Amino acid sequence: MIDRYRGPDDKSHYFVLRSDSSLSWRGNKTFLLIATAYAAIVGIAFAWMGLWPILPFAGAEVGMLWAVTYWFKLQQQRREILYLTDDEIVLQRGRTGADTEIRLPRYWTRLIVRQGRTDAYAKRLYLRCRGHDIEVGRALGPHDRDALADHLSMILTPLHLYPGARPSGFEFG
Repeated sequence: MIDRYRGPDDKSHYFVLRSDSSLSWRGNKTFLLIATAYAAIVGIAFAWMGLWPILPFAGAEVGMLWAVTYWFKLQQQRREILYLTDDEIVLQRGRTGADTEIRLPRYWTRLIVRQGRTDAYAKRLYLRCRGHDIEVGRALGPHDRDALADHLSMILTPLHLYPGARPSGFEFG
């Protein structure tokens, strides 16, 4: 998901990049409670029939499901904030605040679009400055990456396209 803002001088641009969350934490908890109840009913039924060793495995399965769901939900909260001013580009990454901050001179920074090995793999966007590539929009879906490439190609200096990448409605310099 891309939230785009413009500065008051119309020269600075701000992009907040985050993944789409298909289900809220409340919805995830409801799903997990239903899965826990189902596993408990099945485990108790088998224990009633004398197959009690199933109970620890059912508990471990439910515990792992809770842990993995919690971990994925934490990963979905990661954000990238991209500030573009006249002089520099600032990329901040983090969950609740800026864990990392990368500053690049705007004049020397180019947008690189790399197509995946096949059509099933999404494009990847990089900011290249002085021989270093920094990936942007890692959590975005394919359509959001195309939209971000469109926005950045209009703002930054000419877009460089690597072999195999396909245009999505914008001109290449």
